[in-house]
Amino acid sequence: MNNTELESLTVQLADIQLPSEPILWPWYLGGIIALTLLLTVARLSFRQRRANTQTIHQHSSQEALQRLKQLHDEWQAQQIDDQRAAFRLANLLRLGLNLPQLTAEVPPQLMFDAELWQKTIEQLQQLRYHNQPIIKLDHSVFDHARRWLTQEATHP
Repeated sequence: MNNTELESLTVQLADIQLPSEPILWPWYLGGIIALTLLLTVARLSFRQRRANTQTIHQHSSQEALQRLKQLHDEWQAQQIDDQRAAFRLANLLRLGLNLPQLTAEVPPQLMFDAELWQKTIEQLQQLRYHNQPIIKLDHSVFDHARRWLTQEATHP
């Protein structure tokens, strides 16, 4: 290739122009709007779920109070014995207070009554898990349970 051919080729070549930069602001704006909508939906969903949980919890405490009255009436009428009443009372406390397991460990909402809670749980354990329990179910256990369930229903 000589110089003349090179010059003619150079003349034939057009200047290369790079494409213009893409316009990104619509994408950024769309992303911000989508993120805002997503966060709003998540927040509303969380609030609704929390409100439903509180309503269900209040309902379960009120239902537990009704069942406690029924259990107390059956126990007083001697339709059920102390051991069966202790089993049902323990179950009512666990469900009504929304506890995963009924233990002597005091639930946080009942710290004001820690010693009484531990004595009550000990009494229920003795009645539930001994073939021939040497103690009798005390009437005050029902009063304590009623107070704890009532306190839980008013302060979830």
